[in-house]
Amino acid sequence: MSTSKEILTLIKFSPKREKILGGVKSNVECDDVDNNASPGLAKFSETRWTVRAGCFNGIFLNYKELQETWAEVLAEGGLQSEVRARIIGMQAQMITFEYFFANRLGYLLFSHTDNLSRALQSTRICATEGHRLAKQTVTVLKKIRNNSSFDDFWQTVLRKKNSITDIGNKHNN
Repeated sequence: MSTSKEILTLIKFSPKREKILGGVKSNVECDDVDNNASPGLAKFSETRWTVRAGCFNGIFLNYKELQETWAEVLAEGGLQSEVRARIIGMQAQMITFEYFFANRLGYLLFSHTDNLSRALQSTRICATEGHRLAKQTVTVLKKIRNNSSFDDFWQTVLRKKNSITDIGNKHNN
């Protein structure tokens, strides 16, 4: 989560990097969860639990573009040494299978909890309905904690990883 938050922070708090990312994207589509300017990226909020899955998925959907953005920003130069080091660190993290796997796992888990959080924040929900939805979410999360579900998830992650060539190939099975 901290790596994803850092990736988003490096983009979202720099209009220049946001512009570069927008320029890198050949077909700019805005996923505008928080009405932010970055195409497909939403701020990662420490307190808002309803946008976490969107943050993970935004990074995934912009994976190649983010890597190109890091390369372009570093090539331009003129960065403070601390910012340069942070970008190099994110660049290094994003090419590891471990980060890619964690990104996809975070998306899987938070997509369920984000839905629950949104429902619980509704002004029309009663306590009984909230309790039922919470129990239902727990049931779904428990169902995905088995070998069969993990094997399916693992295969999906490997297929998606293969579509992004810059991710380490040391974990192929």
